[in-house]
Amino acid sequence: QGGINAAVHLSDHTFAVSRYDFGDNFLLPSVAIDLSAISFSGDWEANGYPELSSDTKVIVKKARIGERNIILYASDTKSKQIVIYAYDEMNGELLGTHYFGETYPYEIGEFAQTSDGGLIILGKTYVAGRFPRLSFFKLTKEEVASLIW
Repeated sequence: QGGINAAVHLSDHTFAVSRYDFGDNFLLPSVAIDLSAISFSGDWEANGYPELSSDTKVIVKKARIGERNIILYASDTKSKQIVIYAYDEMNGELLGTHYFGETYPYEIGEFAQTSDGGLIILGKTYVAGRFPRLSFFKLTKEEVASLIW
């Protein structure tokens, strides 16, 4: 009936959270959670993301891009692509979106910021629609910077 897909601690009682409810996905770049109380994630106001697959895996991480602290969400879309959303950690503003994959269906596995300031995305693709293979996407430091401007 709903719950949290992913969360990352920002500061004090503030978290970046991904929640789901009846197949819909919601991204909350900043939500205050009272850790000494019981709360229902459905009560947290958020915009839905209808392009995301129902009850899909969502990964949320903090990153430093240029001089900014960024929250990155990665997930799968209904059109079988991998998507990354970038939010400003300070004000929760959506800064950019990037899609990966076109020809074959793709699913997110994991992503990480690289030592050279880029981003690597690991996923799974299906060749001819049924043969699973690993997929890798690499964004350079410049491509990552363009994601947020």
